[in-house]
Formats: sequence, C-alpha cells, structure tokens
Amino acid sequence: LVAGEGGDARFSSPSAAAVHGDAVFVVDAGNLKLRKVDAATGWTSTVPGVSVDGQGIASSMDGGALFVTSRSAIVRVSASGGFVELFAGSFAVTGLSDGPSNGG
Repeated sequence: LVAGEGGDARFSSPSAAAVHGDAVFVVDAGNLKLRKVDAATGWTSTVPGVSVDGQGIASSMDGGALFVTSRSAIVRVSASGGFVELFAGSFAVTGLSDGPSNGG
C-alpha cells in the first residue's frame, strides 16, 4: 500500500472502480482500503476511516456518496471523504434476508 503519483502508487488486488466527480475510487481488496486517484494529477491516496474487502463500488446519482460492498454489508462513504456509515446489511451476520435498511 503506497500513495503516490502514477506508477509510484501500489495496490494489492484492486477489485472494483467507480468514477466520482474528478476522481476514480478503487476498492483495494488486498489492502482492505478504499483508494482515490485524482484524475487531473494521477495522485493516489487512501480514504481515511474506510476498511473494505468487497468486489463492488457505485457512485450515487447526485454525486453525494459512494456505496461500497464490505464483507456482508454495504457502506456509504461521503463524497467529501471520511464520513462512513452502514447503509445495509450487517458486519456480524451473513445470509439472505429482505427488510428495512439498518443505515438509512
């Protein structure tokens, strides 16, 4: 896991990416991190406070949030970076069950 510009950045098993504003967000599954690549500069950084091991990421239609799979849950990450909350599912319980969202 190395931040840096262009080829200096290091990832371990990048598994999904989403364009969001002027950046590309990458699920770095091998490092359990969400990474941000600035489209203008090519600089890669790690989004603080987010631990992810999932295979999916999506940007909200209004540009306000990213949704990232992590274990048996989906987390919502604010587009401004940093605010993370459980959106659906549970980190402790796996399975298949319909019902209301726990996180909003």
